[in-house]
Amino acid sequence: MNDEVSGGIAGNLGQYALPRGKISTPANRIPWAASDGHSTYLYLWTQLLEGKLPVVTSHAWAAYMDVVVSRFGGIASAQAEIESTIRRTWSTGIANITSRTGRHIMENFIHAELSHNSAPGRLAQKLVVLGAVSALGIDLPTAGDSSQLRLDLSSKLNEDSEPPLQEQLRRFLLDVALPGSLAPFLLTDRNITQTAREAGGNRRHVWKAMQKIPDRLLEEIAATQRWSAKSWVTIELKRRMGTGRDS
Repeated sequence: MNDEVSGGIAGNLGQYALPRGKISTPANRIPWAASDGHSTYLYLWTQLLEGKLPVVTSHAWAAYMDVVVSRFGGIASAQAEIESTIRRTWSTGIANITSRTGRHIMENFIHAELSHNSAPGRLAQKLVVLGAVSALGIDLPTAGDSSQLRLDLSSKLNEDSEPPLQEQLRRFLLDVALPGSLAPFLLTDRNITQTAREAGGNRRHVWKAMQKIPDRLLEEIAATQRWSAKSWVTIELKRRMGTGRDS
């Protein structure tokens, strides 16, 4: 329907109508439309819209990806298994899926999800990963069965747990719809521009989020080291002192 409306989805509702006459798009535009993988993907969307997939919420998703990585012994192994499963169940390559779904599924999305380097709002690619994980025999937590998220992870990946401060910051980032992988960058003496560039994020989004970070958490971060005058921590502390802002 979007293709039928000039200029995208904008326009009058009267413009939305079934196409007439000869179709201009080949029927094989999406060669994997009838595949098992795509069918599972569509089914997961219905489950999501019915409120039956709480696993895609930010903190639950991060915990679930840790479960998956732990099951395969590392991010690289988990990525290889998921990629292989997607190619088999979708009957096409990963690049084909990403190129035909536009901005909804980013390149390298499997690694991004496994490493917590994906924004919480990227639901489409999360559902593709979920479908593959399900095909691999790892049960999907639902509203009635979320015990898997409480598993104690024993792989080397989790032997050295994240420092409490980094975990607090990671959770804050997920709450404001930013990738949790930004946390370690924000705990080093960088400004926002450097942080966003090195972490592959959007400078404006990161800076707006840091202006919402709770005072207590900001003070804990500030106490970890001596910060330079150009660091984001120093700049944000001065901004709050000047505005008298409470967080």
